[in-house]
Amino acid sequence: MFDAKNTTSSAQLQLAGNTIYYQTNNITTPEIGNTRISYKIISPQDISVIYKQSGDMLVPYQTKNGSLISMIQLGRSTAEEMFKNAQNSNKTMTWILRFVGALLLFVGFQMILGVLPVVGSVIPFIGNIVGAGVGLVSFLLTVIIGTVVIAIAWITYRPFIAVILFAVAVAGFVMLRNKSKKLVK
Repeated sequence: MFDAKNTTSSAQLQLAGNTIYYQTNNITTPEIGNTRISYKIISPQDISVIYKQSGDMLVPYQTKNGSLISMIQLGRSTAEEMFKNAQNSNKTMTWILRFVGALLLFVGFQMILGVLPVVGSVIPFIGNIVGAGVGLVSFLLTVIIGTVVIAIAWITYRPFIAVILFAVAVAGFVMLRNKSKKLVK
């Protein structure tokens, strides 16, 4: 962009804060062809990285199974600390996503079954009873389907936990079936 043919004079450059404006008459009204360059100064500090050195560059490390590892962290840390931090953040994110998934399942079942309390509200107190039943059924369906999905995901990595989750799902299904039989009587 800036070569010998395209010499710049100080009249073409304007500095405002941490931004250099090139070929502009007024920095508040940009025009086509103007160039804006922003910069940020970062003071030297210690960082820890997990990368692979390739010549004078750092590139993501490719594991035997083909996944790439690239981690950077402020301060000095050992590789063990960095991997432990990454595992902890993965666990936290996994539990957050499980909770959000279960919440979405519950809301979805509430929306699907939400018409039943409206139909039951023809008789005043029946609508409230049906609404409570819909909430309970939505909760049990969420427990059943949520645990089955998590168990399927864990079959390969944690088969013992997957079996326990399948048992919880079966117990929830049995409870739901027994509740529905009681409601029919």
